[in-house]
Amino acid sequence: ADHSLALVFLNELFSKLANSNIPVLVGGDFNLHRDPADKNNSNFNWHLAHYFNDCISSAALREIPRVGARFTWSNR
Repeated sequence: ADHSLALVFLNELFSKLANSNIPVLVGGDFNLHRDPADKNNSNFNWHLAHYFNDCISSAALREIPRVGARFTWSNR
């Protein structure tokens, strides 16, 4: 959740993916945003979002769409 370490985390994760010789499944909540629509306020980090999206694209990852409440913390 420490966004100051997000680029370090993404670099390490995608370095490991790039060096893997076998298929890899990546799961979890990265606590990063891909688009302003993913937030409930206007505080959006475009640089981090572009970097995250570029990493996802270069690793050929696919996002599994959420079903249900728009935000995981909505308690619905």
